[in-house]
Amino acid sequence: MDAGTGGGSGDGGTTDPAGGVAGFDAWLGPQVAPLIDVTGAAGKATAVVVGVSTPALRHVFGHGMTKVGGAAPGGTTLFEIGSVTKVYTGVLLGRSVGAGDLALGDLINPYFPLGAPSRNGTSISLLDLATHSSGLPDFDPGYVSGVPMSPGANYGEEDLAACMAGGCPLAFTPGARAQYSNLGSGTLGHILRKRAQRPTYLALVSQEILAPLQLTDTTVVLSAEQQSRMAQGYANGSPAPPIQIGEPLAGAGALRSTALDVLRFLESSFDASTPALAAAWQLALEPRRPAGPNMMIGLQVAVETTNGKTVCSKGGNTPGFSSYVFITPSQRAAVVVLANSGGLNLKPLGLAVLDRLHAPAP
Repeated sequence: MDAGTGGGSGDGGTTDPAGGVAGFDAWLGPQVAPLIDVTGAAGKATAVVVGVSTPALRHVFGHGMTKVGGAAPGGTTLFEIGSVTKVYTGVLLGRSVGAGDLALGDLINPYFPLGAPSRNGTSISLLDLATHSSGLPDFDPGYVSGVPMSPGANYGEEDLAACMAGGCPLAFTPGARAQYSNLGSGTLGHILRKRAQRPTYLALVSQEILAPLQLTDTTVVLSAEQQSRMAQGYANGSPAPPIQIGEPLAGAGALRSTALDVLRFLESSFDASTPALAAAWQLALEPRRPAGPNMMIGLQVAVETTNGKTVCSKGGNTPGFSSYVFITPSQRAAVVVLANSGGLNLKPLGLAVLDRLHAPAP
């Protein structure tokens, strides 16, 4: 069943005087329709929200329903953003490096007094963690959470310490190549939190990113009011339980947020009113190591040339949600796509949105 356009719901936005919202939404409806089924069919979302920001158009478009039989989604609907959390972790690292507190070449060993892994005499650096080139596995192979669909649930600092002390052997010499690692990204967030002496990963994100940008809907644990705005996640057509991630791994994927909050975060990459964050973004978006064919990786962010423009992006998935964010720095454009079904490939939609935003005016 096609959900249609869902009315093109938007929350808080500015537009160009030529009526760009209506024209853009008329184009967007058919683009998102293949992703949506409001009956909750497997492989489909009931809700897709797209936020766009350019110098000419800023708006959030909501399509479908927040759950089967629910209301239309919009800019204040909450979603699990999964591995898009890693972008926040990369910017946090950029913030620490820019402030002179850390260097990308710093080794992780001091943060694990019981021991830290190495291979061929090479230890792991912060840059290795940030570029998925540490050699660490995707998850701790010796840990079983016991919580369905949440392999990182209840993971504690003692578990991470044991992993680093010998329970998580490296697949290759750090820095030799790229291999995606949620464990590595979580470890990076843990180190940044410990270095800043903050009680939780969220506390660090709040101090360095959320408070300066006045973002109140980006969190790990929802308030009762936020819970009322949370979309229902779906896994293979069935309601999915909320993702659970232990504190040491929170920086890999624990955040919930809204399209409006994520869009404002992305905009801070080119916003002169928040110079410290813009400088951190610049470090995060700098291509540093190969990550695949025609792709480089910065600090947790992929950098590639697509249709003649440099696009920085990151996707995320939890059992019940999919997400993707995009920035084209030279054109000061940002896009966020959020959906309430796990396993969806939202990258083609996001790239099509970018192409539409950058298309010459007729």
